[in-house]
Amino acid sequence: MKYRWIALAFVLAAALSAPAQENLTVNVPFDFVAAGKSVPAGEYTVRRATAGPEALLVHSATSSDGLILAGIFDSGVTGAKLVFHRYGDTYFLSSIVTSAGEHIFQASRQEREMARLSQPGVESVGTD
Repeated sequence: MKYRWIALAFVLAAALSAPAQENLTVNVPFDFVAAGKSVPAGEYTVRRATAGPEALLVHSATSSDGLILAGIFDSGVTGAKLVFHRYGDTYFLSSIVTSAGEHIFQASRQEREMARLSQPGVESVGTD
């Protein structure tokens, strides 16, 4: 029992020491691909999925669908937007910029194949 309390205290301390980050809500006007999954256009809320900044939860406002995304974190870039790479009419979520920093995601196999054929356009959706 003593060890459970110590573990709980450690988890609470980690959560309280994590930097605060407000939720980011954006309306994405096009279908897109994130983590290799097709995602419909719509309103999405982004928030931290863990006490640390590494993982984000992207949740649809109109359904129970959600994704947990992990990527490279860069605290030197801040803002409030989702960044997409565009190939023709296909959009791939490239990064999410929040008040805590930028979360950069690895390109999927499908995106890498499309990138071999053409240069991407870059689209941003958010409050910046």
